[in-house]
Amino acid sequence: MTPPTSPWLRRLPGSRKAPAGLEWKLFKRLPRWFAGGLLACALPPLIARWWYADLGPAAEKYLNTVDILTLAALVLHVIIVFTVGFGCLVVIIMKGHGYVADGIEVPSSREDDLADLRAREALKRDTILHKPQNGR
Repeated sequence: MTPPTSPWLRRLPGSRKAPAGLEWKLFKRLPRWFAGGLLACALPPLIARWWYADLGPAAEKYLNTVDILTLAALVLHVIIVFTVGFGCLVVIIMKGHGYVADGIEVPSSREDDLADLRAREALKRDTILHKPQNGR
């Protein structure tokens, strides 16, 4: 069964898919890494609260610091996992079949190039004619 053809993209003749590599191995492990990282980030505040539970208000500053560092580590972990996942998706897509878009008619730019050249020459002439004398 052939996949449906898109009105915008056509598969390049002779294009082939590259074999799967490290990107699929990483992509399949990402959910496990995400969950493991979340659990690892949740442990320090829980351990700190259990360890310093009997100190009362004296340990509040320390616990706040642990909470802030845990939140920073959690955000960093989520960003890293999503970045690796996005990179894996890009590699997976790039290893797929090649496609070509429909050609777009480009108007002749020769006239535009000539007009641009004439404008530059006129600008040069004007700056030379109106150049101040004796550095004034």
